[in-house]
Amino acid sequence: TFRTPPWSYLHLRLTTTTTDSHHPPTNLSPLTIHPLLTQPLTSYFGQTGSSIPMDQLHIRGRDVWIRVPRQECRVVRAALGMWVGGLEEEGGGGRV
Repeated sequence: TFRTPPWSYLHLRLTTTTTDSHHPPTNLSPLTIHPLLTQPLTSYFGQTGSSIPMDQLHIRGRDVWIRVPRQECRVVRAALGMWVGGLEEEGGGGRV
């Protein structure tokens, strides 16, 4: 068994102002997810934040599973948890 695994895994869900039962969920693509993840990291931690490696493991609707280095997990969670940004195709703000 690994006592300190090298990776941490996060399950994220995009929530927007139009997220409800009347609007079908936007299917995210890897090209959409990348800026949604790097923008808050760059905003809060500058170039250091944008250089954190992230692997997109699985995408389903508004859900995405990512892998980050274990020692960077707190930084990623803090930046994504505080961020409110925009998803242009829905014309509103969003949270990851």
